[in-house]
Amino acid sequence: MSTCVFCQIAANLLPSIRIHETESLICLLPLEMEVKGHTLVVTKQHYADLREIPPVLGAEIFAVIQKMARHYAKALGATGFNILNANDASAQQSVPHLHFHYIPRVAGDGVDSWPRFPQYDGDKAALAKLLQF
Repeated sequence: MSTCVFCQIAANLLPSIRIHETESLICLLPLEMEVKGHTLVVTKQHYADLREIPPVLGAEIFAVIQKMARHYAKALGATGFNILNANDASAQQSVPHLHFHYIPRVAGDGVDSWPRFPQYDGDKAALAKLLQF
């Protein structure tokens, strides 16, 4: 994946401001920081999106995010956070390499991170039957 920007960062071919690293993950500040402390959690190995990773890597991602949340509470005074992730271009994934945006939050910060969805008016029971697995 030599053209993948996150693979290039993981291979130290592109500069980055790393704030934490494990054997499998890099936590770095994005080039365009949305809010103070906005951090990307990126897999070192190339996975297009969440559907491809082994479950054990998912557990490591969430363990790192938990540590990040506790640390950012102390370092930034963050009282909450959002984790944003898109899977596939149809979901607005801009870089086809698995990554999460960690957005530290404080009450009254003015950030509205919840998208406005069109309401679903269909048959919910039929939908539930279709979706059960």
